[in-house]
Amino acid sequence: MTIEEIKKLWKNENRNAEAATELWDSKSEHFISRKSPTADESLAMTIADRYKLIKEGDSVLDIGCGGGRFAFAMEQRGAKNVLGIDLSPKMIDGCRANALELGSKAKFEVIDWDETDITNKGWKNNFDFVLANMTPAISSAESLIKMTECSLRDCLMVKPTRNTNSVMDELIVLLDMYSENKKHDETVLYAFELLWRLGYKPWVNYEERNYDSEIDAEKLSNECILRLSIQKELTDAEKAAVRDFISKKADENGNVVQQMHFSVAALWWSVQ
Repeated sequence: MTIEEIKKLWKNENRNAEAATELWDSKSEHFISRKSPTADESLAMTIADRYKLIKEGDSVLDIGCGGGRFAFAMEQRGAKNVLGIDLSPKMIDGCRANALELGSKAKFEVIDWDETDITNKGWKNNFDFVLANMTPAISSAESLIKMTECSLRDCLMVKPTRNTNSVMDELIVLLDMYSENKKHDETVLYAFELLWRLGYKPWVNYEERNYDSEIDAEKLSNECILRLSIQKELTDAEKAAVRDFISKKADENGNVVQQMHFSVAALWWSVQ
């Protein structure tokens, strides 16, 4: 495919930013409470450490920073100017609170990457290292190109792929929707092809993960409705169908076991 063909095919269409913000706001407490990742538990940090992607005094950008733990981890590895951005105000509030507690100089801003004009921000060729770890912020050709244009040296994108989810997979079939998981797979394929066509030579690494989680049925219903609403506006009947489906899976304590398996795919490329 040509670059123009990839741009036409890989778009973030019909995205509901309001639903996305509400979803990640609702998950902020969990992400804010997580500690900085080590190389043993994070593919992103494994690659960053192995290839020395973060150097003393670096300026770094963390796109879709969530609770900020990767921003803090990069600062601990010697980065001097660290900026984390996320569309969730609650995530950023938590990041700033954690920064105060840790004595960190990392900065955090509420920003929707899709809507960001990096030229106006002064971010073009401004960061030594740019990270986008397990975030939906990179979900189109334009979002990946912007990420690359921000970097002076290296970029690292990490995505979940070949994802199976015992609850969401059945809901996708029930509502006859396009799977979010297929979009993740397409992101990795399109990203590699686009980067190659742009003249870069991306490295690819993989890691397998399995999770079983027990979640309150009402909480899981709300989360699933928000996830599905990012793709399209659900009718009241569809929302009721989601709640009914999940309630039937609940045990006597009102909890649902959600089983997940996915391959984590990491793409690292140099812009030099």
